[in-house]
Amino acid sequence: MDINSLAFRKITPPESQLFIAFNKTTTSAPILFHTLTGDPVTPLSSAFRMSNFFEGSVVLTSDAPGHGFNNALSKCTMGYLQAYLKNATLPPVGTVCKSDAKPADYFPTVEKLINTDPKYSFLKDFKA
Repeated sequence: MDINSLAFRKITPPESQLFIAFNKTTTSAPILFHTLTGDPVTPLSSAFRMSNFFEGSVVLTSDAPGHGFNNALSKCTMGYLQAYLKNATLPPVGTVCKSDAKPADYFPTVEKLINTDPKYSFLKDFKA
């Protein structure tokens, strides 16, 4: 590829679209950051880093794999999330909720996939 091609040119966005950094901010309502210990997309450290920019915010950690609160599979997590959504109540700083699920709940067997989700029915042809 030619060094002068578009792929190698430095592109500078307009000044109105430059992002320098966050400033510490006080919000009208407290912010709850939720993270999972086994999130392959957003590392645990990112939630704590972002929380540092928002006065009074708290990080709720779910000890579970996956990305997103619906992977938490935890009454503890859901209780804190519901309390936050209902009246902005934050959990205590440092709260870590354990999962109520077993590993098999997160990683179903082929048999379970075949029997519970029609989109995996093609796997019946591959069973030994």
